[in-house]
Amino acid sequence: MAIATINFLPQTFEYVVWPVIFGICAYAIAKNCEDRHFIHGFMLSIINCIYIVAFHTAFFDSYAAAHNGWISSLPAGPSPMAMSAAFGVIVGIVSGVVQGAFCIIAAKMRKQT
Repeated sequence: MAIATINFLPQTFEYVVWPVIFGICAYAIAKNCEDRHFIHGFMLSIINCIYIVAFHTAFFDSYAAAHNGWISSLPAGPSPMAMSAAFGVIVGIVSGVVQGAFCIIAAKMRKQT
């Protein structure tokens, strides 16, 4: 997704793709881990956040062109790139909580079958 969001994946389509990715990852974690599902999901999103923020920062001009509405809505700060990176970390933490919840749900569903 880090590379896809830079050039060819429209911003509106991201909101469809992320839940699918969360579901696939939650299933894989529930299938391969016996316990601590939430922390596995959370840490997966934190690691994911690191490389997404790195890619978006490295290719900021292309990313900003594809996400102009989002970039222009960021609060004023030292630079749009720095604000985007800071907000990316916040999104990574929130998505970690969501991914962790998906993992718990997937683990409970897997135990029921």
